Amino acid sequence: MSDTLQWKRHVNTLRYLYRELELVEEVVEIATPKFLKYYSDFCKEHDLNPQHGPPGTNLEDEKKADILPEVSGSLTTTGGSKEYHNDQFGNLHLLEEPDAEVSSDLHKVFTKMFRALAPHLHPDTIPSNISEVEREERIKLFRKSLAALEEKHYFRLITMAERFGVETPEMNDKQVEWLKREMRQVRSRLSQVQGTYNYHFSECGTEEQRENLLRSFLMQNFNIEV
Repeated sequence: MSDTLQWKRHVNTLRYLYRELELVEEVVEIATPKFLKYYSDFCKEHDLNPQHGPPGTNLEDEKKADILPEVSGSLTTTGGSKEYHNDQFGNLHLLEEPDAEVSSDLHKVFTKMFRALAPHLHPDTIPSNISEVEREERIKLFRKSLAALEEKHYFRLITMAERFGVETPEMNDKQVEWLKREMRQVRSRLSQVQGTYNYHFSECGTEEQRENLLRSFLMQNFNIEV
């Protein structure tokens, strides 16, 4: 497989992983208040009041019932958690970072990509034959592309380049390894989210499954057997 085809293949895989992660996180966002409500009702029904439960599940404070918690280790079926965050552009970042040499090389590559994108997005060079709506959209994209470069959120630049037909610079082995690292990180995050009780609650199709999940949750987090 040529280097160009390999790069495109990795980019397509990463795009799919980001989209899958986005969908799974949406599922969890919808499922979380339902899980917390079920948890609260389950504890009341069985006369339980575990301390330090998920936000919004302290039975002594009914006003907290609608709080949406962060997905955390306390709500995972496997235990443990990892440090991560998602930036405003949907890029995932874990503690794992490339070494300084690779980081410097990458920044040079994506600076070149940004400069190739700029004529399509900069307010002074946007084509005059586009609508005002499209013009405003491109100006927003220019700000995002600049932020992506400055904050080293390179995948965002790749997707913009593809949108405007900007050729992706040739990548060396170390830079391809960066892309593979991004894929590992997103897979790790996806696995983590799918391991939460919130997500498993969304997958429950029967009352028996929901009750069994809550029993597992109480046993793992509070050593309470119901």
